Amino acid sequence: MRIRFFAAALAAAVVAGSTVAACKDTSSTDDDVIVPGDVTFHKDVEPILQKHCLTCHSDGQIGGFSLVKYEEAVPEAGLMAKRTAAGEMPPFQAQDTPDCTPRFKWRDDPRLSADELAILKAWADDGTPEGDPKDAPPPFVLAPSGLPNPDLEITAPEATTVDGTKDQFICVAYDPALTEDKWIGGIHFVAGNSNIAHHALIFQAKRTDVAAQSGGAKQFPCFGAPGATLLNGWAPGGVPLELPEGVGMKVTKDDVIVVQMHYHPRNMSESDQSKLQLRFTTTVPKWSYVTALIGNFGSADEGLLPDPDDTGAPEFRIPANVSNHTEDMVYTVPALVAVPLPVLAVGTHMHYVGTDMRFSIERANPTTDQPASECLVETPKWDFNWQRWYLYDTDIAHLPTVQSGDKLHMHCVYNNTKENPFVYDALEQQGLSAPTDVHLGEMTLDEMCLGVAGVLVPN
Repeated sequence: MRIRFFAAALAAAVVAGSTVAACKDTSSTDDDVIVPGDVTFHKDVEPILQKHCLTCHSDGQIGGFSLVKYEEAVPEAGLMAKRTAAGEMPPFQAQDTPDCTPRFKWRDDPRLSADELAILKAWADDGTPEGDPKDAPPPFVLAPSGLPNPDLEITAPEATTVDGTKDQFICVAYDPALTEDKWIGGIHFVAGNSNIAHHALIFQAKRTDVAAQSGGAKQFPCFGAPGATLLNGWAPGGVPLELPEGVGMKVTKDDVIVVQMHYHPRNMSESDQSKLQLRFTTTVPKWSYVTALIGNFGSADEGLLPDPDDTGAPEFRIPANVSNHTEDMVYTVPALVAVPLPVLAVGTHMHYVGTDMRFSIERANPTTDQPASECLVETPKWDFNWQRWYLYDTDIAHLPTVQSGDKLHMHCVYNNTKENPFVYDALEQQGLSAPTDVHLGEMTLDEMCLGVAGVLVPN
């Protein structure tokens, strides 16, 4: 599938309009020097774990083991220091690299500061002293998951059952049953069964159009974009999309929300009944939020550039047993985007063979406040299990902008060898003993190179 929603999405938005906390802090002062021997669990380490780790690493959560108590944290002290210093935990794939240093910090960045990293290392190196329990912060209370304060939560009208080993694409209509037009200010998809939910694309469509396409069924097979407006997406590790004040996505009383589910069965019968959470704005916003997916070009005439492993004309093919294969794509923003549009959110998307993706822009007519070129985001330690979109932590007036003539560049790196643990697992799923060539496609065991941009269009 070739995903090129940019022009269509923006055109629709323009026509309609006319009728994650601070980034990693590496600073420190003389007053903040970490002195070995002074660091204890209750006074220094426990507050860090509560702030950054216990949402996942507490009883029954996705982290797999708890770090709430001193005796639980002690065996993991060295691992905590190592993985946080490497930027592997907490999961947050947008990283500064020699080729990519975005101009702005990220909203809701969960990574530790330099001082917090030093505290964990000092505690592990000094033998994990417990300290005085009287120094401990108040007991940890797990915050509710999902979208805070939703106005509406819709459960799928019926459970979906999948089985076998082949990927399945099923659309489910979530009807908000609105009595008047509203603007969405926050949205989140809650997967009912994360074992089989590969990803979800969330679309807005007319109720009559969906009924005609589905034949009146509550769910129906669908592949690619179901002829509707993309609102948001979800993949493992995704977090709620909460738009800034003055930004929204319009949904009318005649609309339903269609969630295109991509299921990856595990050769057993399993069911899923997911939920959709919505929060509405109280006034008509100044900006419409439009999601654009750019990339997935399969041949040269669509923006795919040559790569060293091509055997003829440029083709999207990741050869077997190649550990550092690259695919580069370029997309020129069409003439309809005549004015600079702020870019609020960015992201990357690949599957299991991917290891690194960089998404950048080259401006045709740079202004004094926008550089001629800049990297929007890079995910140098790509992990399919921890995907999310990244929102810039700055006001709308200072966001990066995009307009006609600008070129968007996607640079994707792949490791199609058994040294890549994701490839190893994928081969086991297929019953294969050696890697095979991987091509562009929708299935889990195919690949993609896709940039994501959340663009603001004036109402």
